[in-house]
Amino acid sequence: MIQVNLSGVGRRLASSLFFIAVVLGCSAAFAQSPDSPDYHRVFLPAHQAGDTLQKDGRRVWGASAVSEADASGISMSGFSFGYQHEHDARAAAIAMCTRRGGINCEVELAFANNCAVVAASDHKSSIRQARPLHKARSAALKACGVGCRVLHEGCALP
Repeated sequence: MIQVNLSGVGRRLASSLFFIAVVLGCSAAFAQSPDSPDYHRVFLPAHQAGDTLQKDGRRVWGASAVSEADASGISMSGFSFGYQHEHDARAAAIAMCTRRGGINCEVELAFANNCAVVAASDHKSSIRQARPLHKARSAALKACGVGCRVLHEGCALP
């Protein structure tokens, strides 16, 4: 065991440095929690997989669109993912909705670097985004309720 004899000033300095090291070390670890305010803001290079921020800041986009209900009360939908630009993802979702017979299709969700799932039944629908995909699927089906099924799902990931 090494013993170091520190004066009062030295003890306070060592104590302060230790406190700073603990706080800085813990804040980066907490950044990986989805509940943390630093999620998707802190890059942790030692983790290799699951880093919350890409070094190059690249974003991959997806979108979901839905139409107005027609005379029989039916709405159409469109979905896209894997686009480099948000406007391209939005346009692709609207185009799919229109090709399927949708009237006045509009984007209900644009998402980046995430997964999204649209679940629906004859009477209701839900869209949720989360990573990984199975979490988004579970959340969408739970929010939609009994009798719902997955209509669209996909991940827009770099």
